[in-house]
Amino acid sequence: MATLQKIRNRAGLLIAVIIGLALLAFVLGDILGSGRSLFSNTQYEIAEISGKSIPYRDYLKSVDNMASVYKFTLGRKNLDEMFMENIRTDVWEKMVQDFVMQKEYKELGLAVSGDELFDMFQGSNPHPLIKQIFTNPETGVINRSQLFSFLQATQEDDNIEEKRFRIYLENEIHRYTIFSKYNNLVRKGLNVTSLEARKRVNESNRTVNLDFIVQRFTSVPDSLITINEKDIEDYYKKHKTDFEQEESRDIRYVFFEVVPSEEDYKAARDWINEIKPEFVKTESTKQFVTNNSDVRYDNSNYSYDSLPDIFKDSLFNAEIGTVIGPYFEDNAFKMAKLAEVNYLPDSVRARHILLQINQNNARQMLLLADSLKTLVEERRADFAELARTNSVDGSAQEGGDLGWFTESDMANLKSLSDSCFFGSTGDIKMITTQFGIHIVEILDQSRRVKKVQIGSMVRTVEPSETTDRYYYSMAGEFAGLNNTYDKFNRALEEQNLIPRFARDLEPLEKNIAGLESPRALIKWAYAHAEHTVSGVFRFGNKYVVAIIDKVREEGYAPVEDVRAEIEIEVKKEKKAQYIIENITSKLNEISSLEDLASLLNTEVQTATSIRFTSNSFAGAGVEPNVISTALSLDMNIISDPIIGNNGVYVITLTNIDEPVEPGEDELEREIQFAERNFITRVYYSAYEILKELARIQDHRTKFF
Repeated sequence: MATLQKIRNRAGLLIAVIIGLALLAFVLGDILGSGRSLFSNTQYEIAEISGKSIPYRDYLKSVDNMASVYKFTLGRKNLDEMFMENIRTDVWEKMVQDFVMQKEYKELGLAVSGDELFDMFQGSNPHPLIKQIFTNPETGVINRSQLFSFLQATQEDDNIEEKRFRIYLENEIHRYTIFSKYNNLVRKGLNVTSLEARKRVNESNRTVNLDFIVQRFTSVPDSLITINEKDIEDYYKKHKTDFEQEESRDIRYVFFEVVPSEEDYKAARDWINEIKPEFVKTESTKQFVTNNSDVRYDNSNYSYDSLPDIFKDSLFNAEIGTVIGPYFEDNAFKMAKLAEVNYLPDSVRARHILLQINQNNARQMLLLADSLKTLVEERRADFAELARTNSVDGSAQEGGDLGWFTESDMANLKSLSDSCFFGSTGDIKMITTQFGIHIVEILDQSRRVKKVQIGSMVRTVEPSETTDRYYYSMAGEFAGLNNTYDKFNRALEEQNLIPRFARDLEPLEKNIAGLESPRALIKWAYAHAEHTVSGVFRFGNKYVVAIIDKVREEGYAPVEDVRAEIEIEVKKEKKAQYIIENITSKLNEISSLEDLASLLNTEVQTATSIRFTSNSFAGAGVEPNVISTALSLDMNIISDPIIGNNGVYVITLTNIDEPVEPGEDELEREIQFAERNFITRVYYSAYEILKELARIQDHRTKFF
């Protein structure tokens, strides 16, 4: 159990590793190894990858296994929904990698041997994951005894959690290692020759200057352009790949916000008035507030300046027990009572030694804390040195010095704060907080001033069950009467309801602005047809009725969905052709660019130092077509019209600066730069291409 606890103590680091290593996961042995035919019924299919069906139950089993690992490392019995969502996403990514890469590994003969795994666990240079978990943070050296104790524990039949965790680590290391082998193999096939490097250097260093004129598309009135249906269809066919789209949904929704009624305000007002006599009478204000108020008792001690304005004149100088209110503030009826008057420092300077405790070392740490306190009290040891050698707090290197602080600075450490503000300079105290055991020495205190504690009785105005049912009935009636696309839209207009929009919702989207945890609504949108009206959903304090405005399936967008975009591009093409015809008709009449500019009633502009790596130039903007033409043009030649992003250009080169032949050092630097780019791209691009070829069908929206 000691080994188990040590691992759990490092759980924060481990979980960071688990989440961060996107290439690691549980090996789905049953799926990958058997090659058997899986369920053909897509009702129970979580995904299809490379034509292979993956049953939901297998995915769920892997999620459960991963959840067990998290529980083990964190020492928890349960995980919250955020953790589980991270786990489901993590398992999905790794499951996809398993299916996508397994064929590649097999064809290339890639594997990780038992000896390799053994060496990465126990060899002279263990895998980074093993180092992360078993390295002593104080020495920076792997704790071999802890590692061997863990491995030994996994040999015992009763240690199920340890065994599962070891299998997890082995699978993680296996996956990372074999994937690295694959990427290294691809990488070694990508090299840059000196010829390629010389070409890249020359292209980067060659520059040109040019003169140009431009006739912008905006110079041609729209009235001169006619677009017909054939133009739209032809453009769509020619540029169809430009209109690829991901699966998404657009929805509109109206909500009925559950807000308190007049009856709810009256009930809260009556309650505060009825309880006032008891509040005035009680001598145990803190306990009374704890038992009855909607807001916890405030243990803070306030000086006059730090006290909320509403209490300064009415309570600070009043007698203990004075009550003000009821009054209404922040959607609540309130009363306030002067509960205590204390004379305390405004600020304190202290230092401490923090000892971290857990279920296995509590007795040992208590004995150590008692010993340290005795050493300090009897002045037999230097406090600062004891802090440096024993404290686990970040202040240890400063001798445990916490500096000067106020009560509010230590609001999350109330027991430590009270010991410092209610104690005296020189006191040495032993305090337990959620962070461990503190040995605290009060070094100095500011002068004592009057401070007060205020007990507040708060009754928040909240919707009653009756009010809630009223708004639910409103939402239900709206959904029932307006259950078609036309009825929904007509109701919005007739009732002056303003709908909210949620556009381009992806299949696994979890958020919609203004709605609390709306995953159920998004899942509904993917399970129903376009223009379907929903039933009533409850999100936070809102009842929601929605309609699906648009269903987009993965593939190519229909012509109608991109018609406006196509019309803009077709209009540009026709304007470009109009401008080109006008320019071409004048080319035989000119001998220079200046002549053409005069005929077109425009001016010649200049651009300098344009090179292969340029993507824009002054006076034009982003114009790659113009730049590529310029770099292939000879001096003093008037170019043909060039269609750019913003208009039609005619150019002529005024200077070409040819590069000096690169030296060996420059070529070597270029080779190294290009190969570093290859390395970066290999670790992303190769796998992404394989994923694309795998034709992954993701059906998670049916289940989550």
